Amino acid sequence: MEDVEKTKEQLLEELNSERHKVTKLRELNHLHQIQLEVAGQAVIMTDADDRIAMFSGYAERLYGWLSSEVSGRKVFDLLTPNVDSRVTSFDRDSEWEVRQTAYRKDGTTFQALLRGVPIHDDS
Repeated sequence: MEDVEKTKEQLLEELNSERHKVTKLRELNHLHQIQLEVAGQAVIMTDADDRIAMFSGYAERLYGWLSSEVSGRKVFDLLTPNVDSRVTSFDRDSEWEVRQTAYRKDGTTFQALLRGVPIHDDS
């Protein structure tokens, strides 16, 4: 019986530890969102297939799309349909930068400085 009580206590301790981790992760995520907004840059993160995984609030205002509308869509098809072939052929493991005509949701265009920075998950 004593072992059962000990196990219950251990489980409660582990549960509280996990809750604390989740709370900390939420706080970090919130801080990262604030940093993206303060940066005053349209930050768009994509997966390895160029599908939009994150679209900052500044990107929403600049391009006219909501994050929920662009999530999972191909970034170059949506925002730069006439993308310079150099952009799509860059080495995915290298940083790159190019000026390109970008398109807003309403069809208006603007010159954008596109920059690709690879981020690798080494875990």
